[in-house]
Amino acid sequence: MAQTTDVVVIGGGIVGCSIAFELAKAGVRVCVLEQGGFGEESSAAAAGMLSGQHGVTNFGPRYQLHHEARELHATLAEDLRERTGLDVQFCRWGLLELLFTPGEMRAADRCYAAQTQQGLRVERLSREETLRLEPALTPDMQGAIRFPDEAHVHNGRLSIALAEASRRLGAELHSGAPAVALLRQGERVVGVRTPTEAVQAETVVVANGAWSSALVRSLGLTLPVKPMRGQMLAVRTVPRAVHQVVYGHHLYVVPRPNGETLIGATVEDVGFRKEVTLEGLEELVQAGRRIAPGIMGLPVLRTWAGLRPGSPDGLPLVGPVDGLSNLILAVGHHRNGILLGPMTGLLVKQLLVDGVRSPHLELLRPERFPLWQGAVEA
Repeated sequence: MAQTTDVVVIGGGIVGCSIAFELAKAGVRVCVLEQGGFGEESSAAAAGMLSGQHGVTNFGPRYQLHHEARELHATLAEDLRERTGLDVQFCRWGLLELLFTPGEMRAADRCYAAQTQQGLRVERLSREETLRLEPALTPDMQGAIRFPDEAHVHNGRLSIALAEASRRLGAELHSGAPAVALLRQGERVVGVRTPTEAVQAETVVVANGAWSSALVRSLGLTLPVKPMRGQMLAVRTVPRAVHQVVYGHHLYVVPRPNGETLIGATVEDVGFRKEVTLEGLEELVQAGRRIAPGIMGLPVLRTWAGLRPGSPDGLPLVGPVDGLSNLILAVGHHRNGILLGPMTGLLVKQLLVDGVRSPHLELLRPERFPLWQGAVEA
C-alpha cells in the first residue's frame, strides 16, 4: 500500500470508484481504501435504475442534476467498454408508472402536461394501451404514464468496470482495508489510518456511505447519514415478462438483459442489520402481485438486502467541509447512488483538478446541515 498519495478515497462502492476513475483519468495519484470487496455493499444491492425524469414537474436544480447524471451514464458505458471490454448493460428501455387512484391519475396528468411543455418525451396511456404494451401487468390499474428515455444499468458490472478502469489508469485499489481513523493536524486532515498502517494524502475524500458518520465523528463532525435497509428479490424470466422498468405502489419491477427480473425495494430504518426477513419478502411478493401478476409463477433466483446511506432530504452531501480545508465529503446518496455516483466523481474531479465548483455543488453542499452542531472545532 502506498504511504503517500495525492488523494485517498475511503470507500470502494460506485461513488468511490467513480471518483477514483475521474481523478486517475486526470493523472492524479489516487488510492482507494475499501473495508470489504469493491462494489460489494449497497452498490451491489441496488436495482440500477437511472431515473432523471420520472414524476418531475419542477425543472429546477434537482431535476437538472438527475437529468445530466442519467445522460452521463450513456457515455460512461461506452467509455468503460472501450477501456476494459466490460459491458455494464446500460439499457434505455423506459419506465412505466402504473396509476391506481384518482389522485395518481391527476398527478400523472399534471406531469404529462409539464413535461410535454418542456419538450420531454412522455406518454400517457389508457389501461388498454398499457396492457397491450405489457400483458403481464395487472388489469386493476386505471392507466399509466411512460417515460421512454429513462434507463437502467447492471450496477454490479458498473462497479467492477469502474474499479478495473481506475486500476488500469494507475489508481491503487486496496480491498480489506478499512479506514479506522482520520488523521488531523489543525485545520487539515492529513491522512487515514488502517489496521496496518497510515496513508498520507494531500486530499482525503470520504465516500464510504452508511459508515461515514462513525468515521468522521472523531473530527467533531456530525453527519445526518444513516443506514436504510432495502430488501430485494430476483426471479427468472426468459423470455422477459416485462420489457421496461415498471413502478407502482411505491415499489418497482426491473428487467435485465440476462433474464433476471428484480422486485424491490423495502425502505427500513433498522440500523446496520442487513439480513433478509420474511416480513420484507412478503412486502415484495405482495407488491409483485399487485403490479405484475404475470410473473408470480416464476422461480425465485435469490434474495438480498443492502444498506443505503440515507440523508434527510434524499440528496447526497458532496463537497468540502468548512473548517477542514482538504476534506471532501461524498456521502448520503440514499436511493440514487447508482444514478449519481458517476456524476459525483465528475464533480469532485472538477473541484480538485480543474478548480471549478459546479453549480450542482450548491445543491449538494454539506453545510446545508449543521455539521459542527454540538462540536468544538479544533
